[in-house]
Amino acid sequence: GQLSVIGKWLNGQHDKNGAFPSAVVGGNIPVSERLGWLAQYREETEPGESVHPSLADGWKDPANEPFVRRRAASLLNPRVTAIASEDGFPATHYVGVAGVGADAAQLSKSHPRAGVFGVDRRTTRDDITDGTANTLLVVGVETQPSAWASGTGSVRGLTAEPYFGGPDHLGTGQPDGMLVLMADGSVRMLSKTTDPKLMRRMAAMADGLPLDANVPGEPSDPATPPAPPPVAQADPPALEPVRPETDPPAAAEATPAPPVFDVERGLSVAVSKFHLDTPVPLRTVLQQVVEMSALPIDTTEVKDDPRLDQMIELDLKQTTLRGVLEATLEQAKLGFTADSQGIHLKPNGSKETP
Repeated sequence: GQLSVIGKWLNGQHDKNGAFPSAVVGGNIPVSERLGWLAQYREETEPGESVHPSLADGWKDPANEPFVRRRAASLLNPRVTAIASEDGFPATHYVGVAGVGADAAQLSKSHPRAGVFGVDRRTTRDDITDGTANTLLVVGVETQPSAWASGTGSVRGLTAEPYFGGPDHLGTGQPDGMLVLMADGSVRMLSKTTDPKLMRRMAAMADGLPLDANVPGEPSDPATPPAPPPVAQADPPALEPVRPETDPPAAAEATPAPPVFDVERGLSVAVSKFHLDTPVPLRTVLQQVVEMSALPIDTTEVKDDPRLDQMIELDLKQTTLRGVLEATLEQAKLGFTADSQGIHLKPNGSKETP
């Protein structure tokens, strides 16, 4: 599954660099504007032709538009329907675990509530004194996903119960639990009945508490009374290794309702420059529009039309994705309509948005 792929990459980064990546990358700009670890993952695992991030600029900066507007297929869970963040950027359904509390990503590595991912911390396996097999590394987001390019959006701390489908919007689409990636690279299924106290202990990497709900204690601030001495770690009953039969492909389940898209917002995205060095087929330009807008383009009515292979030349400045789409289709003498299900190509050159 995708979590296994992410886990292999993260542990490969540790082996290569001596630590897991920090939550945000770049510098000399506010933390909230920086790209995140998922941008590094995306560039290395889904490289785009001549499309690379500028770490010196913010993830919403025009310089990074061609990079951040691409849909990240490897970060999307087919069980989750929302594919764009609330501000209209292509989303991620997987985030790093920052620890416990809304401030978890800002804590020092030694803090009892800190998780593996933090804004300014690069965690090593030695820092995870609770054990890598007992510590959460990446979890799924089921509703209200973040933009995959956002550094602060690429991690979450556990802030409020319930943790399954609650205020933190966690989940991977399974009705009875969710898949999680542990720091040792293993993927586990957490039951929906997992004690929230154990969830918090798994989110904190060095709280010294066992995964035994009968033992009292919480990952807490140093000023609070110390937790009871740790006891021998037992195999946590709430954790079960994932077997193929527990994680069937999405196609085996009932098809979810078609997602609703905000087409106006997607097409109004500003584009400072859209230039093709050489003519490319119409299909190629349409795919770029799909990735930058996070909107689907339906070609049913023109699927056999040779104009889809027409070579397109573009050199646009200070425009929008609507402008790119219209200029592209104008060259091919095609049109489009748009509704809540996306963009639909038409053979007659019409341009309508209900």
